[in-house]
Amino acid sequence: MRARWPHPDRLPDGGFVVAASRTRRHEDAHQVQGFDSLGRETSAFSAGDAIEHLLVDEAGHIWVGHFDENPAGIRRWSATGRLAWTSDGARIPGLFDCYARNVSTTAAWACPYTDFPLVEIRPDHTGRPVRVWSNRVRGAKAVAVHGERVTFVQPTDAAWGVFDLTSRHPAPEGCR
Repeated sequence: MRARWPHPDRLPDGGFVVAASRTRRHEDAHQVQGFDSLGRETSAFSAGDAIEHLLVDEAGHIWVGHFDENPAGIRRWSATGRLAWTSDGARIPGLFDCYARNVSTTAAWACPYTDFPLVEIRPDHTGRPVRVWSNRVRGAKAVAVHGERVTFVQPTDAAWGVFDLTSRHPAPEGCR
């Protein structure tokens, strides 16, 4: 394993994937490594420098979000390193740094800097693969989605918020 400042996650087949946040110019650029359930390397590829988040969805797609030193934004890769989706041209406002990310069975969710909108990404929906909502919680470092409810957490100020996607307003629990 070559990862410095590693981002690991599990793969649906029992294996796992690990990415190094940073790449060095003089080293092998294949900083994302896939391993089988016995720890044998099965794939390696480059997802670009400055990885902030790496998450694997239930289908085995690898979602990578970058921090501000790499303008690549958000990308979805296959387990073998084939680029399957990119946020280029997705009209995500203020996407300079991927502060908060999460994935579900069919979607990836993000809360990117600078505008901190809630972004739902469903690349397999051809008509409308990206939806964006404004968000009151600035700088959320975590986002969780269940049905039509979203929870944001901003740990430095102990701020949090619950948002209802249907009404587009804070849920009765409100925001702190």
